[in-house]
Amino acid sequence: MLDEIRWPGPVFPGNTLCARISVEALTPSRSKPDRGTVRFRYRTFNQDDVEVLNLVMHHVMARRE
Repeated sequence: MLDEIRWPGPVFPGNTLCARISVEALTPSRSKPDRGTVRFRYRTFNQDDVEVLNLVMHHVMARRE
């Protein structure tokens, strides 16, 4: 699921982009103990270190014990 998408700056052909991803939350599944939801924040910056994209995505992933 995609959430909180923002484009604070423009992106142009020839830009060099760099993404930084952080884990914001881990939620175990109540019905399937081998899975859980991870909330990631993706921040993308151009070559001048100006943020051009900021979004949150929720991924269902396998859990390990």
